[in-house]
Amino acid sequence: MAMIDRLRAIVEPIVADLDLELFDLEYSGSTLTVTIDRPPSPEAGPDQHGGGVSIADITTVTRAVSRSLDEIDPIPGHYKLEVSSPGLERPLRTPVHFQRAVGQKVTVKTVPGFEGGRRLKGQLVRAGDGTPATSPDDDPRPRSIEVVLDEPAGVIVTVGYDQIDRARTVFEWGGEPKKAATPRTKAAKAPKPGTPAPAAAKTKAKAKGKPEAASTTKVEPAPGAPAPGSTGATTKHAEQKKVTAP
Repeated sequence: MAMIDRLRAIVEPIVADLDLELFDLEYSGSTLTVTIDRPPSPEAGPDQHGGGVSIADITTVTRAVSRSLDEIDPIPGHYKLEVSSPGLERPLRTPVHFQRAVGQKVTVKTVPGFEGGRRLKGQLVRAGDGTPATSPDDDPRPRSIEVVLDEPAGVIVTVGYDQIDRARTVFEWGGEPKKAATPRTKAAKAPKPGTPAPAAAKTKAKAKGKPEAASTTKVEPAPGAPAPGSTGATTKHAEQKKVTAP
């Protein structure tokens, strides 16, 4: 029995006894990666996964699997155990993974030589159950998937499970809210050279019931005095510091 099959035979019953599901199992180098998930409820559709796992679930599985591996000792030498959840973007390795992802956006990397291209992205619309063929004339659909591509839009590509190098679901973030438009003010146009300045507004004064023209007095500033409307004080700009919240 291959090492990965032996490890799966040990880990899978432990995870199932905790009312969880072994989503994936990898053994690479000296690292054993156990991915767990919560099985979908009977009311959920075939394209829906479980409600997710908690930190407590991961801790419980880690302790139980570690204890069992210490007793059976199937891995020679030192190894590292990692237990995690699938996350928002889930790897798709088995026909069951693909069947649960039907209706979702996926990205697929095919094996070299596949005529449809090496990288495909689109909506997964069909996934076979992986039933092995008994004759060359068997229907190939149980051993393949269908993806409606984003580019070229609407093109349907059929990919056999044996033609898939790796695949995963794609989590699509919501669009960013639009920024509010900044009101724009038109600057006053400077008068053209030679254009006379606009006439000063006249003020009506009443004295003994008779209107008189208001007199205009021109005041010249004293030498060194600030111009009218100016405070004459120099303002220093405060230094701004950007504080990043921890």
